[in-house]
Amino acid sequence: MGFVDKLKQQASSLGSQIDQALDSTKQKGQIGSLRKQRGEMVSQLGEALLEQFRQQQLDVEQLRPQADQIFNLEWQIIEAEKVIEAQKQAAAAATPPPQAPAAAQAPPAPPAAAAPAPPQPAQTGTVTCPSCGGEVPTDSAFCPNCGAKV
Repeated sequence: MGFVDKLKQQASSLGSQIDQALDSTKQKGQIGSLRKQRGEMVSQLGEALLEQFRQQQLDVEQLRPQADQIFNLEWQIIEAEKVIEAQKQAAAAATPPPQAPAAAQAPPAPPAAAAPAPPQPAQTGTVTCPSCGGEVPTDSAFCPNCGAKV
C-alpha cells in the first residue's frame, strides 16, 4: 500500500473516530438533560406529597402519574448509558493499536512484573420485579414499570 493510500486510510479512520466521539457527546448531553428533567419532576412530586401530607389527605394514586414519569425517565437514562457503553466497546474493538514503522521499532523490553488488573465496571443486568414481574435494571432501587421497591 502506498503512502497516499495509507494517508487516506488514516484520515478515514480519524473521521470515524470523530463521528463516534460526537455521537457519544450528544448521548451524554441527552442524559444530562434527562437527569435535570428527572430532578425537577422529583422536586415537584415532593412538593405535591408535602402538600397532601399537610392537608392530611395523602392520596398515593394521585401521585402515581408523576412517579411513573420519573421511573420512565430513569429507564431512558439507563438505556442511553447502555448505548454509550456499547459505542465505547465497539470503538475499542474496531481501533487497531498504532504500529511504529519497522525501522523505528525498539527491541522488546524484558518482561515486567504483572500489574494488578484495573477494577472492572459493575455489570448492569436486569432482575425480575417481585411485584409486577417486569424487568428492572440491577442498579435500580425501584421498578420502572410499577414503582415497587426492589
